[in-house]
Amino acid sequence: MAANGLIEINSVINGQKMFTSGAHYCTHVYLMARTDPDLPKHRGISIFLLPIDTPGITVRPLWTLTGGRTNEVFLENVRVPKTALLGEKNQGWYVGASALNLGRAGARRYYMYITAFEQMLRLIQEQKAQGHSAADDPAIQDKLAELYCEAQVCRLFTMRSLSMVKHGINPPYEISAEKVWGPEFHARSTEVFTQILGPYAQLWGGSDLTPADGEFARHYVEAMV
Repeated sequence: MAANGLIEINSVINGQKMFTSGAHYCTHVYLMARTDPDLPKHRGISIFLLPIDTPGITVRPLWTLTGGRTNEVFLENVRVPKTALLGEKNQGWYVGASALNLGRAGARRYYMYITAFEQMLRLIQEQKAQGHSAADDPAIQDKLAELYCEAQVCRLFTMRSLSMVKHGINPPYEISAEKVWGPEFHARSTEVFTQILGPYAQLWGGSDLTPADGEFARHYVEAMV
């Protein structure tokens, strides 16, 4: 989260941040603020690590179309102590950029991109009508094979990023490429699934006719937004 204006270490800050994912269960939040107005642009920013239960911090829910949650965070007369400084003063932009870069990749991100595809494969293999499965359709076979190859690209992107991080490298270009490919694959795969399932893909939970209790409808909405 970022704050407008100048603050000094050991001071009071007021502000607001929209779309802070995970703030309702995290223990700390990042706060980036300008601490030297005379330095050029990024060089005058410091980053602080504040406990979420610091007096003056309020977390309010923002609910998404899929039933998930993000948050808005309010800071009212929040005291920022010296001990909250993360790294060196006025070097916060570089600390934050490194953290944001690493947050775009990883095993959890890969799981998010690939889950819908793996669920669809299981559904097609398990469900049959009059002894036949959708997997017997050559057109569907071709499309699933194409998606499988793209899923392996996601996997290789993730393995390469993890390997580089393990060796002490923070790879901005490789991780950025992974972050572009993964969500695009998620969108393409969920679109294919809605075509395969037809009208049933629009059903949410609560009906015996709903595939996977509405998971595919939620995946589609989530991927397209």
